[in-house]
Amino acid sequence: MLFVERVRRAWRLSGEWVSRVDLQDHEEKILLLLSLVISATVGLVIVGFVVLTERLGGLLVAAGPVQRVLTPLAGSLVGGYLLFRYFPLARGSGIPQTRVALLLQRGVIDLKTVVGKFLCASISLGSGVALGREGPSVHIGAGIASIAGRRLGLSEEKVKSLIPVGTAAAVAAAFNTPLAAVLFTLEEVLADMHARVVGSVVIGAATSWIVLRLILGDEPLFHVPGYQLVHPVEFLVYAFLGLLGGLVSTLFVKLLLWQRLQFQKVPSRWKAYSPGVGGLVVGLLSLAVPGVLGVGYNLVSEALNGQLAVQIMLLLLVLKIIATTVCYSSGNAGGVFGPSLFIGAMLGGVVGQTVHLMFPDHTGNAGAYALVGMGAAFAGIIRTPMTSVIMIFEVTRDYTIIVPLMIANLCSYFLAQKLQRVPIYEALAGQDGIRMPSPEHRLEPLPVSRAMRSGGEEATEEFFVHPDDAMDLALQKMGAAGRKEIPVVSRTGGATIGVLRAEDALAAYLTPAPESEKPAPKRSWLPAMALITGAAVLIVAGLVVWQRSRRVDLAREAYESGQALLAQGRPEDAVLEFRNALAQNRNDVKLRAALGLALVQTGHEREAAAYLPEVARQQPGNGPVWAGLAKIALANGDANRAQELLRQSLARDWTDEEAGLRRTTQFEYARLLAAGGRVNESIAFLLTLIEQRGDDAGLGKQAAEMVRELGGAEKTEVAYGLLASRFPADSGVWTQLGSARLANGQDRQALDAYQRAVKADPGNTEAGRGVEQVEDILRWDPTRRGLSVRERARRWDEILRRVMVATEDCLPPEQTEKAAALLRRRTASLREIDQKMETALDLWRASASGCKTGAMLTHVMAKLED
Repeated sequence: MLFVERVRRAWRLSGEWVSRVDLQDHEEKILLLLSLVISATVGLVIVGFVVLTERLGGLLVAAGPVQRVLTPLAGSLVGGYLLFRYFPLARGSGIPQTRVALLLQRGVIDLKTVVGKFLCASISLGSGVALGREGPSVHIGAGIASIAGRRLGLSEEKVKSLIPVGTAAAVAAAFNTPLAAVLFTLEEVLADMHARVVGSVVIGAATSWIVLRLILGDEPLFHVPGYQLVHPVEFLVYAFLGLLGGLVSTLFVKLLLWQRLQFQKVPSRWKAYSPGVGGLVVGLLSLAVPGVLGVGYNLVSEALNGQLAVQIMLLLLVLKIIATTVCYSSGNAGGVFGPSLFIGAMLGGVVGQTVHLMFPDHTGNAGAYALVGMGAAFAGIIRTPMTSVIMIFEVTRDYTIIVPLMIANLCSYFLAQKLQRVPIYEALAGQDGIRMPSPEHRLEPLPVSRAMRSGGEEATEEFFVHPDDAMDLALQKMGAAGRKEIPVVSRTGGATIGVLRAEDALAAYLTPAPESEKPAPKRSWLPAMALITGAAVLIVAGLVVWQRSRRVDLAREAYESGQALLAQGRPEDAVLEFRNALAQNRNDVKLRAALGLALVQTGHEREAAAYLPEVARQQPGNGPVWAGLAKIALANGDANRAQELLRQSLARDWTDEEAGLRRTTQFEYARLLAAGGRVNESIAFLLTLIEQRGDDAGLGKQAAEMVRELGGAEKTEVAYGLLASRFPADSGVWTQLGSARLANGQDRQALDAYQRAVKADPGNTEAGRGVEQVEDILRWDPTRRGLSVRERARRWDEILRRVMVATEDCLPPEQTEKAAALLRRRTASLREIDQKMETALDLWRASASGCKTGAMLTHVMAKLED
């Protein structure tokens, strides 16, 4: 409480100080500095607002279904209560409220509304309500500018001139789009592209953008691959997309306005809870698709990169329209800026994937259409066509799509304007009983030439007008000078050509315009459209010819870049390069194969299936393509089909550069054979592989290791025997051969292999231990041929003793006592040798597996058991 009191006291003292200082004489001097300070402040506040809502929304998308339903409901109820009880002016988007404050309320936006907008919008957006953050950002930025200007005692005109500065700064910080922020402020907030505050607006956007860059860095809102026009017919598709964007935009606006009208009929005692309807609806819809929560820019990014299925995008399109309209119309704090981009991206993605499947050689990938769809929906809903073009360019930093974007935006804008005459923000204000002034309804000013007479006195340096000046200007100059007439001066020579009298000016306002000045009757627009269309066709044809002359080189460069990325282990980046290459030359089979194989490598088998089958038909001898088809079949769960395709791929052509891929394919084929129960075929294939590629030590070792995993000691011995014959100086091969022989019961041969390994590499410790182990086995193995009875008896005594030591903790005493008694007797005959052998085997078989330790003893006892 002490802190709050100190803040209030500081605020009161600042107001008293301002009241004692006359700032009216210094407005122009401090306006520039104030614009900079306001813009920086707005940038900091909006960056904090964006980071807060993004992090809260990100946590919600990953939450469980119950939390996804309850959190938006709770957030909308809490926010709705705060809006109804404390901050009634903070509802909705904020952009209509900003225009009302600027044009009708002398630029006044109070501190309570700004605080309420930040708090309630943070709660609603952070809880997952399907609205955007840009509208609230505009209201917050305009409010900060209004508060600062009024607190400093600036005139009403100067306060109103600061509000566009705050709005431009807010849009630049929320979207990282300084150019679009300037255009939006002029096009929507001021509705005047020639406003005098353009300089201040530019300063505001630039300063806020600098603050954003210093805090979060200069990253575009979306990262997208480069797009290229594939065929001139795409212009028609983009125009069609624009018309669809106009229809969807009109549906969105009409549905929102109708729902908002119904919610306005809710009794006052329930209005605090009506936002909960929006939270409940979006929560329930999130059970089907969590992407309807919040703004959903992550899904927009996936759509721009062609990573969403057409069914998912269509579902998201429908559900987002429902969720956003209900959330907004029910009274939650949030805007339609971001949702309009989301809706457009999903619409464009659906159209793009559909036409690409129908006309793959004449259309680009779905991401390009998703990008254009964003602009089309934005232009149709927000009604700012120039802002939408520049904004889409800035949020993606991709200029190559600018012409299709302009076509689609204009089609969407004009159709939406025909179907829904009143723009959304003006209509929202109208539902609240506010009639916003519109430049479309303002009459053209009368020129001085309508009422001037010839002759008159010579003009002074400042007291005159020109014939094309507005009559209002002339009357204002007369009033300022206290005179009833004013000289009219030519713009070309500066000579006085007439005089305008006050009574003549008034008569001109009361007299209808002469026939010569009346608007000409409307003429048919068909000839003009035909001429424009013909010129456009000629221009497009010239561009196409020029593009085709460069496509081959651009495709080759992109292909080489993709191959280099694959070599660096960056297949995802390689896919983007191969897309670019194929966009330049759709008929190049090599590019189709490269893109298809890269898609398979990155796990996009479904999309790869659109490229590789056609390549296989055109190039039946292309081994890698058949291998790619096998991976697609395997991803679809058809292992038998995959085996056959891999077999065919290995029988076809492979270049030297594809040797590594061919090796991988060979082992995949062997694994599939084994997994399908054809182990013997798999081993035979691997042994053949070792024989045929005997010069490749790495391949041979990999094949032999796979044989060891599949075929046991005998096949492993064969595999490493082949390798040892080809690489006699390879110590590792001899070591593995020794291990295989030892496991196969060929002790002397194993010793020979281990000794060769040590000879090839004296530092091979594994081979050295192998030599010691086999020598120990040969020293105590009682099964060796040529032993005397005495020596054999001695060895059996040693074996029995070792077995007793190993099993004494695992067997009952009576069993080991019998063996001990037998061991104390001197062996004098073969019968006693056999008795000791049987006793040792019985103890070994009866003991637990944990007792069977010691490599030599285990090996010898395994031979005896066999």
